[in-house]
Amino acid sequence: ADIGKVRDKVAALGYPDVVVQNFGTSRDVMIRLPVQKGVTSAQQSEQVLAALRTGKETLIPLWGVDGLGLDGAQVALIMGIASGMELLLFWPAGLAMDRLGRAPVVVAALGCMGVGLIVMPLGSATGWFVGTAMVVGLGAGIGAGIIKTLGVDIAPQQARARFLGWW
Repeated sequence: ADIGKVRDKVAALGYPDVVVQNFGTSRDVMIRLPVQKGVTSAQQSEQVLAALRTGKETLIPLWGVDGLGLDGAQVALIMGIASGMELLLFWPAGLAMDRLGRAPVVVAALGCMGVGLIVMPLGSATGWFVGTAMVVGLGAGIGAGIIKTLGVDIAPQQARARFLGWW
């Protein structure tokens, strides 16, 4: 199959950010479409990452207060520790994005934040809560700046400032 021709046909249907590749034999083609028509994979990644990063500021305090019965001062201290973990990785994460590419950094960030938030309610000890909040903070630090970096990557050359202002 002519992969370029298939890709052009699918792009003409309104899916410009499609992955087309051979699968099995040279006649078999695998087409991976975005989840939503008109939404690129970069935009989808940005939405998932933004939701997880928002989860750090909302889900951790909610679980601390409502799930574990901690008071506001204790939760604030734990949030400070998690934010400190995030701060540790701002600069190294930027270097990793430049050297390794965007995808491995996004995967690591989503993995850390996702695992931390998923396993957080599995324990009832304050130490467990602090540890999982730190894992979420590390994931947030790994992903720090990725949304803006993706915006710069996909911004059109001729209207970069306007695009980034909207982004």
